Amino acid sequence: FFLYAFYKIRGTERNILNYLVAVFCIQSLIEWSAFLFSPVKDLINFTKSEATILKGMGYSGVRANSLASSDFFGLSSAFAIVYLLFFSRQNGTLKLKPYINILIYGLLLTGTFFAGRTGYVGVLIAMIYIVKSLKIKKISWSFFRNLGFALIGILILSGMAVFFLKAVQMNENFENLYNFTFQLFISLTEDNSAKISSLQSLDHMYFTVDPYTFFLGDSFYSNPDGSYYMHTDVGYMRTILYMGIFGTLFLLMMQLLIIRPFRGNEKVLKLFLVILLLILNLKGEVIVWGQITLTVVTIYSINNYFNKIGELDG
Repeated sequence: FFLYAFYKIRGTERNILNYLVAVFCIQSLIEWSAFLFSPVKDLINFTKSEATILKGMGYSGVRANSLASSDFFGLSSAFAIVYLLFFSRQNGTLKLKPYINILIYGLLLTGTFFAGRTGYVGVLIAMIYIVKSLKIKKISWSFFRNLGFALIGILILSGMAVFFLKAVQMNENFENLYNFTFQLFISLTEDNSAKISSLQSLDHMYFTVDPYTFFLGDSFYSNPDGSYYMHTDVGYMRTILYMGIFGTLFLLMMQLLIIRPFRGNEKVLKLFLVILLLILNLKGEVIVWGQITLTVVTIYSINNYFNKIGELDG
């Protein structure tokens, strides 16, 4: 809120989403630099805890290359949100040349290579949002242009997959990156399955609880050893175990009050943002919880609510 007030005083609040896109582009560049150059990686590690560094080492150096408060699910979720918000009319970069937007979106996509595959969910939701927007409004060149950006972004991602296929023959680091980032595609091509390690680990994290816990919670968030209570890693289960379904619904109400999907501008986009958050929360804590995601959503929502813009979807 103070950041928004700062932009408001300077008269640059309409550029907030531009800055947001720029920040995540810089984040992608930081990740690539840390991945490719050991001195940069060493410098980045000064900002991380020992536990984070050790966890990143478990991914053969592919992860924990960012300069952020969260190197894993939190950052990948934030990238997912930016992939959707990129198509907001508040994003002034959409007025740039199409090829520049393609490069920007492609660079953003590479950020999730290192943060986590959760980011791809944002790309999928963005595609659905654009198709929905085409149906509810008269089709114009700007709609086709935005759709083209998104589709080309997918093609860029596919092209990078081909690049990595060739690169893995020469470099072990790229092989590790390829195996992590494109695990789903590898599974589909090798055994016609959609196996992703992070999704398979969710099987044992959803379980039934007694009625008392479901409605009121157990008031425990973590165990004495620092692990999560009952060792579940998913958003809905954590909040239900801690404060029950009523507390979980209270958090959702708070999130809706921040976004206000049925007031202000871009109502359809904000509704898709809510849907995206609900999906992300199936994997980890996002709704009024994750520091990065909450910051991104809030700064967009404030600007959306107080500034009139040329609306894409009413």
